[in-house]
Amino acid sequence: MGISRDITERKRDEDELARHKNRLEEMVGTRTSRLKDLNEQLHREIVERQRTQRELQEEHGRLRIIMDNLAGCHLFVKDRESRFVLANAFQMKTLGVASAHNVVGKTDFDFFPKEMAEQYYADEQDVMSSGQPLLNHEEPCADGKGQRRWLLSTKVPLRDASGRVTGLVGMSLDITEVKKASDALAEERNLLRTVVDALPLWIYAKDMDSRFFVANKTLARRIGDKSPEEVVGKTDFDFMPSEMAQPYYDEEQALMKRGGPAVARVDCYVDGEGKDVVLEVSKRLLRDSQGKIIGMVGVNTEVTELRRNEAALQESQKKLEEERNLLRTLIDNIPHDVYVKDTQGRFVVANLSVAKTMKAKGAEDLLGKTDFDFYPEGQALEYQADENELLSTGRPIVNKVEPKTAENGEALWILTTKLPLRDRDGKIVGIAGVGVNDTKRKLEEEKRRWVEEQLRQSEKMKAIGQLAGGIAHDFNNQLAAIVGSADMIRTWPDEKGVAEHADMILTASKRAADLTGKLLAFARKGRYQSVPVNMHKIIAEVVALLERSIDKRIKIVTRLSAGEAVVKGDPTQLQNALLLDSHKFSTALSGA
Repeated sequence: MGISRDITERKRDEDELARHKNRLEEMVGTRTSRLKDLNEQLHREIVERQRTQRELQEEHGRLRIIMDNLAGCHLFVKDRESRFVLANAFQMKTLGVASAHNVVGKTDFDFFPKEMAEQYYADEQDVMSSGQPLLNHEEPCADGKGQRRWLLSTKVPLRDASGRVTGLVGMSLDITEVKKASDALAEERNLLRTVVDALPLWIYAKDMDSRFFVANKTLARRIGDKSPEEVVGKTDFDFMPSEMAQPYYDEEQALMKRGGPAVARVDCYVDGEGKDVVLEVSKRLLRDSQGKIIGMVGVNTEVTELRRNEAALQESQKKLEEERNLLRTLIDNIPHDVYVKDTQGRFVVANLSVAKTMKAKGAEDLLGKTDFDFYPEGQALEYQADENELLSTGRPIVNKVEPKTAENGEALWILTTKLPLRDRDGKIVGIAGVGVNDTKRKLEEEKRRWVEEQLRQSEKMKAIGQLAGGIAHDFNNQLAAIVGSADMIRTWPDEKGVAEHADMILTASKRAADLTGKLLAFARKGRYQSVPVNMHKIIAEVVALLERSIDKRIKIVTRLSAGEAVVKGDPTQLQNALLLDSHKFSTALSGA
């Protein structure tokens, strides 16, 4: 038995479902593959964009490095309002800022003086409005330190993709030094022209056809009372007869064609006033930087008066030489040191006396040398310090004692006077010195002082001798009191009055010791004190001594009226001073 079921529809549905499944799998596969391709393409684009960005950043960095390292070149970009968008390092340095952050968005008014910024703004707005660049324009500038500079600027409009002007790019070169050099060259050219025109020489230059292209005023005036401009472009034939001009032309053409040697000769002629004129003519080739002959230059020197005065000059030179010899003889025979030094302390003139003082072989041995070549360093440094002060202040050194040593080892005292040596403009160019040997006077002065000291000591000893009697009398009185008191103490068996007599002995002993101290101090053998001293008491003691030692015919009267009689000093020395003066006065009275 069998059962059959019709599954045609189901089979058809299964087939259709399989077809849809296959189609869907195919579509999914196709879409997945497409997405994979798109994903890979996107990844490649991202990688490419990152690479492009890196290259752009590297390119930007290289461009920035190039911009920042353009020496002396200012680079900047500005927008339509003349605000900075970009500036290189050199431009920022000129503006006085350290980073681009301090520049971007600002204008020239933030960095430069108002008048200067207004001119920059006007020029830039004109460039952006007209669309025409401003090329090689000289303009002043102030750097970050306020110093004035000069720039050679070029400013061109900056356009976007559509051609619309969106700003400008500027480039400036610092031409300050070039401008200074140019100005200096112009000044030098003007100075040279002024000097050439002021010279009494006939100065001129000619081209290969013997035409003047340089002529100074002296030449123009002498060949025709013309100006230099009227002479340029002409030849000698335009100013003198042909028979005179032709030899000059032939001489110059021969010089330029054969290439030398230079012409040097004396030319004599009669001028328009009938006077004889003597010229020393010198003509040399003129070459360009490559050495090519482009003409000749000439200098004519009028030596008419010079030739006339040559004999007089020779006679004057002869007299000058005689005077120089006379002066040299005079200097060498002066018994004092005479010399001249330059500002470096080197001898340029020296006589025989100073050479002897400095133990040199001769005056010539000093020339070109300094004190350091002849004296110990310390002594030479002292002389150098004095001379440096003289050179800086101009104040002379007068009669300064400089100790030195003679050849035999004896001490010398040189009385030195040094004066500044000046040129015609008053500038100090050296030192003139004179040293006088003051040794004899110095020794005589020391001998005189020694004699005076001996005389003072003699007078002091004489005074001591005259006062010795009074001092000895007083001293004997003190000793008698001491002896008497001692005898009385010795004979008294009891103690009555012992203390009183002992006090008398002590007082008398102190007075005797004081008298001895006075005598020693008077002879300068004791020590000095500085204690309060009552001058009234000192005077009284001196009077007491004098009354016993001076002439009895002399009466001493004292008037003591000082409000404050106490001073600080040595009592013994004060007594000695009064005693010595009183003794001299009393001696004078006794003699009278």
